[in-house]
Amino acid sequence: MAAPNKAAKGSKLQVVTSNHLLTGDVVFMRPDETWGHDINEAEIADGNEAAVALLERASTKEHQAVVVDPYLCAVEIVEGEKPYPKHYREKMRITGPSHREYPGF
Repeated sequence: MAAPNKAAKGSKLQVVTSNHLLTGDVVFMRPDETWGHDINEAEIADGNEAAVALLERASTKEHQAVVVDPYLCAVEIVEGEKPYPKHYREKMRITGPSHREYPGF
């Protein structure tokens, strides 16, 4: 899937997030273009042009072998320097899976 050419509406700060192709884990693109589980290690784009460029870097064929459909996630800075998602869906994604590890309830 080609990268969309726009940043998230109304968001100045954004990170790229995705799911790992083999494990399904939530991952974030780091400044060295590797993927990690910790949003605090994510590269933060400041402004729409930087966000679009970051998403384009995350959408190469090399990354498609590691992650599925990367996209931009709007963040705000909390506690002085930590990125935290602005939207409910992304807040849920960083807290981990909501499934049980065993069948049944």
